[in-house]
Amino acid sequence: MVQATFTGGKYVDWKTRPVESEDGPADPWTWTHMMCNGPSFLEENIKASSTLPPQGKNVYSASNVCDDDPTTAWVEGKPDYGIGEFLEMKWVPMNDGEISLLNGYQLAKSAWENNSRVKKMKVSVGGKALCIIALADVMGVQKFKIPGLVVPSKNGYQYNVDGAIRFTITEVYPGLKYKDTAISGIFSCGG
Repeated sequence: MVQATFTGGKYVDWKTRPVESEDGPADPWTWTHMMCNGPSFLEENIKASSTLPPQGKNVYSASNVCDDDPTTAWVEGKPDYGIGEFLEMKWVPMNDGEISLLNGYQLAKSAWENNSRVKKMKVSVGGKALCIIALADVMGVQKFKIPGLVVPSKNGYQYNVDGAIRFTITEVYPGLKYKDTAISGIFSCGG
């Protein structure tokens, strides 16, 4: 089992969205520098086993996990807690393979508490199970490395990604109001 790490307290106030200044594009909310990336927004590069239908102006698609907006989320679409539901990404984490995740629906403290969050998830690549990731019940960025996915080599790093990376929900922290389980972001900045 791999335990994700985090810094800070239980809650994060994402305040208002960064805006473009006269000097150029807005600073991203969660990424520490412009080298960070998530999977492409193309539908063929990210898919979900199910998705909660839109509710009013809120859309819960899989691409929300890579839009650099912690206030959007993918929400699984099953009537229960979503155990067995997954996100699958055709993607290679950057540099040393560290992956960052925003657990739950991080729109606001109330949305995060009211919706369920992932407690544990199975990670597999190309259909081969690699590990279980244990996540803390906190807002903000949690980080982990998938064992064997990226290993040091004399030329930098060797990437052992043969197929899509699948994150499958195996256990949840129940929401106060809803069973819907959400993830607001998955990205990699490397180290």
